[in-house]
Amino acid sequence: MPIACDPERRVAFSLTLDKAEQGESAPIFYARFITCRQRMRMVELNREAIDADSDADGQAKVLEALSIILTGWEKLVDQDNRPVPFEMDRLLDVLTDIELWELFMASMAAVRMEERELKKSASQSLSGSAESAEDAAPDIA
Repeated sequence: MPIACDPERRVAFSLTLDKAEQGESAPIFYARFITCRQRMRMVELNREAIDADSDADGQAKVLEALSIILTGWEKLVDQDNRPVPFEMDRLLDVLTDIELWELFMASMAAVRMEERELKKSASQSLSGSAESAEDAAPDIA
């Protein structure tokens, strides 16, 4: 099954500042592997967000893009330290504009890096699993 079609395959990551300041207690976001067409749509939404006439329109485009790749989060809390349910528009209640954009970029980067690592590991195991050539027949004197 292609990796982008497997709903069980996902990548965990945190935002840079959260991880630096909070360590293990930082919010964890989960992103799924995306198809070529989904990645193109995310890039298109990114351009539309940059060109948007208002912050609200731009944020809506970023949230639409995030809805393609994000599958959930853990340890994300609001200002009253209550867990934030997995609803895209709730991100606007807890993240700054910069964090929202970082989440967009980090989700794509995390998936790309994980896929490269998976392919690298698979490639190494394939090359490392080949049997050695048999020894040459011993010289018989």
